[in-house]
Amino acid sequence: MTADLDLIRRAANQMLELAEAATSGPWAVAQSGYLDHWATVVRVHDEPAKALPLLAVDLIGGRRSKKLLEEGKGFHAVLSHGDAEHIAHWDPVTTLAVADLLTCHADGIERTWSQHATDAWPEPYRRSLAVARAFLKEDQ
Repeated sequence: MTADLDLIRRAANQMLELAEAATSGPWAVAQSGYLDHWATVVRVHDEPAKALPLLAVDLIGGRRSKKLLEEGKGFHAVLSHGDAEHIAHWDPVTTLAVADLLTCHADGIERTWSQHATDAWPEPYRRSLAVARAFLKEDQ
């Protein structure tokens, strides 16, 4: 049970570190390029011209977003539009919210359930453990 509690805290701390090191959000996917075959994950800005490209995505696998690379504004990867949307939705704002939720659940476990087996934890706490394991890529 202590190891499971530590795992939840470790996942929350790693999420927090990653989110704080990343370009602040929110992020979005912007279509650009020839026949809309490219998508770019961008940092949203009130002025569209100031949106910061974070990840240039080539949707058909043959094009290169050299301009972004040369300007140091992003890097190239071959991903689907769905992958770009997924990346954009897991921006630092979202990651910080999940880290906060895991931390709150870890605090609740520590206050009330630390002397109980993990199987006795309320369902939301057990689900937080599952999220932490998935994020850290750790098995049971």
